[in-house]
Amino acid sequence: MTKDENAKLFRLLHGLYRNAKDITEDVELAYYIALKPYDYLEVREAVLSLAQRARFFPDVADIVELLPNSIAKRKAARTPDIYESDPIFMARIRQILEEDV
Repeated sequence: MTKDENAKLFRLLHGLYRNAKDITEDVELAYYIALKPYDYLEVREAVLSLAQRARFFPDVADIVELLPNSIAKRKAARTPDIYESDPIFMARIRQILEEDV
């Protein structure tokens, strides 16, 4: 998902959840970082699905749970990556992700 698509997503979310007052630019940025690996159309469909049954602004986890290709589903379908147990490698990955912001 791109930053422009994230902006569209938040326009949709604000339209669906008019009572959400505490949604700051920092919150939008956090959602962008978390949802960046996913396709915008799939994220939008997940949000629309949640809007039919959820009364409150959805957490990222609520959205990701409905995505057909979520990381959690991919992890469950594969064997653990040897790099995940390497703390130096994972620290470098976290550093790279922070630089992307």
